[in-house]
Amino acid sequence: MDWQPKGTIDLSFTMDSPANSNAIELTTEILGIPRHKECVEGIISVKIIVTYDTVTYITTKTKISGIDMDTQKISLGTVGVTNFNIKIFLYDTYISVYCNDLCVYAYSLYSANYVNSPSLRLIKTGSYAVNNVCLREIPDAREAIYVDYEATTESAIQSIIQQRPIEINPEINREINFTYDATKDNIQGHNINSYEDIEQDNLQMSSDGIVYYENVGVAINVDTAKQVGFITRMYRLSELSSGAIEAAEKYQKSALQRRHSSSIVLKRIDPRIEVRDVIVVDVIVTGTLRHITDEVIVENVSISLEEGSYSTNISGRKNG
Repeated sequence: MDWQPKGTIDLSFTMDSPANSNAIELTTEILGIPRHKECVEGIISVKIIVTYDTVTYITTKTKISGIDMDTQKISLGTVGVTNFNIKIFLYDTYISVYCNDLCVYAYSLYSANYVNSPSLRLIKTGSYAVNNVCLREIPDAREAIYVDYEATTESAIQSIIQQRPIEINPEINREINFTYDATKDNIQGHNINSYEDIEQDNLQMSSDGIVYYENVGVAINVDTAKQVGFITRMYRLSELSSGAIEAAEKYQKSALQRRHSSSIVLKRIDPRIEVRDVIVVDVIVTGTLRHITDEVIVENVSISLEEGSYSTNISGRKNG
């Protein structure tokens, strides 16, 4: 495994716990050493227990290889509290737990070693529902963000997302969607009038990226090496304290996708198609009988009505 001395995990979920003594435990692949107890290095887990007396209590424990290292208990108020919005945050040697926007737990390890892309297990005890589970791809250790009062909307957004590889797309009702590389629905292409795939050089591509942040690391993209060859590029992500390697890998992935610029024209109007949808192309060309299969991430879509002729025009990049 590829271990590193620093890392971040940001997990949130909703816990509906009307019964007494319900518990949920997050087990990680992170190795930790406690600060005040004699114990060999072991796997870190965080356990949360909800109990009722005359008030509602939430108890949080840090375990290393199944042994309790630290326990904290805090009151949430009356017994009527039944919905718990939980956030478990691990940053380097620090462990924090939030419940309903209240910090209910904090603990500092002596040391911790993070594996790249760790596997996590969330195990619950009791008959209750766990919903809205969200694991953030590139967590942010900042507790506050300050934006200049005179900043424009664009500069304010950039100061918040910093150097993360965020893509900004419009949504209905004048909303804005922020994502790293998530896609929406897969839609089968139909009534395809024309399809064009242009392969072009992209200066942003790299098979081996040198990443400068508070440290120096390397981001590898095997697909770029296979398709294009050995390309080295430097990524300066000095504002990212964690997740810099993951951010560079996402830059590499999107750059390789944009090497293929695709355009599709449908002979019918399809109002279902939105930006970030994936159009699945599976057609046989008339005349040559060439079979074409492809997947295109929609970046722009427009509908044309002209002299009784209807069409949906789509442009995007290759999904893969």
